[in-house]
Amino acid sequence: MNDELTSGTCRLCGRIVGKRPATSHLKSCWERHAIAGLGKRIGRWFHLVVQARHAPDYWLHMQAPGLRTFGELDSVLRALWLECCNHLSAFEFPVKRPPRPRGFPNDFGAMIAALSQGAGQRMPDDDEALMDETLESRLHPGTAFSHQYDFGSTTHLELRVAGEHPAPAIKGELERIKSRELRAGCAG
Repeated sequence: MNDELTSGTCRLCGRIVGKRPATSHLKSCWERHAIAGLGKRIGRWFHLVVQARHAPDYWLHMQAPGLRTFGELDSVLRALWLECCNHLSAFEFPVKRPPRPRGFPNDFGAMIAALSQGAGQRMPDDDEALMDETLESRLHPGTAFSHQYDFGSTTHLELRVAGEHPAPAIKGELERIKSRELRAGCAG
């Protein structure tokens, strides 16, 4: 892989960091540069890692306040990489499957009973309702989820919560400059 595509510049310290060590670098750099004592409760801030599913050379680390919504995160992703024609988009969280009932797969009676009761079925998230939810309502360190933009020729992004912090590392407001606050860290 080309080093030019798989490294980025840390916005906190200015150091050029490779894609693989970026998460650990940003964890320590965030702690050194965290903004403390702003005179109010700051809340939860998430360290998000974003990469293009089918083009992993394109990646980004972001800081995102937990009180912001998935709709606002969608707006930032659109502003940074995606927006061209105001297409539809959606976030998707992995389905957690219930434990397999005893007797599967050999006990077909138990299988039919479980299916008739809805075991293993999941209603899809209401995409519009999810866009109004805060990030902290669903995210915690280790959460992996995806974002799709334009359902005709879809762009797929993979997102992962690499950490959680009590304070931001870079000042800025999402409403004022949509991409500044969430773009903290390295971008490839």
